[in-house]
Amino acid sequence: MFSDAEWVQIEPLLHLMTRHVQTCRERTGASVEAAVERGYEWPVLAKHKELTGLDASDVGCIERHRLSDHGPPCRECGRLLRMKNSKKCYDCGNLVA
Repeated sequence: MFSDAEWVQIEPLLHLMTRHVQTCRERTGASVEAAVERGYEWPVLAKHKELTGLDASDVGCIERHRLSDHGPPCRECGRLLRMKNSKKCYDCGNLVA
């Protein structure tokens, strides 16, 4: 999970990648997959490695790992709730009061 301070470094790279993919598709008619194969995601993946020390291959996973987008830890299993207003823990099924 990325703190807000880390997210400030990742988010502009995600937006830039999206713009590059869109521009590529508009100019060439390429599919999303073909546009992504051109390597527009590498700055995002490099920043992820710099911040976490871990290799990532899926930018989609990075986009879902902003800590402030999640809810508090579940009282039963300790995993983060998927949303701030979750009524139930997805991981253990515990109902949130």
